[in-house]
Amino acid sequence: AEERGELAVKDAKLRIKDLEDALQRAKQDMARQVREYQELMNVKLALDIEIATYRKLLEGEESRIASGGNTATIHIQESSSSSGGGGGGFGYGGGSGYGG
Repeated sequence: AEERGELAVKDAKLRIKDLEDALQRAKQDMARQVREYQELMNVKLALDIEIATYRKLLEGEESRIASGGNTATIHIQESSSSSGGGGGGFGYGGGSGYGG
């Protein structure tokens, strides 16, 4: 009977050790998942801010166009010479107009 009791205690201690190891692994896994979640939330926040910024820019442009605000025109000019060299120019011109 004493031998069975010692065996039961030894078995219980092994079981406790296994459970403690499993608990430690679960805690480490949970900590890793919390870190990953925080990283994802940081990325989401940055993307939400970027989306809001672009939305405001688009709304501003839409209202500017709807009210007939200033328009910008981009002109690209190419030139060539007989010496074989080439040259290019890039010009930006802005103006205002009302149209629809």
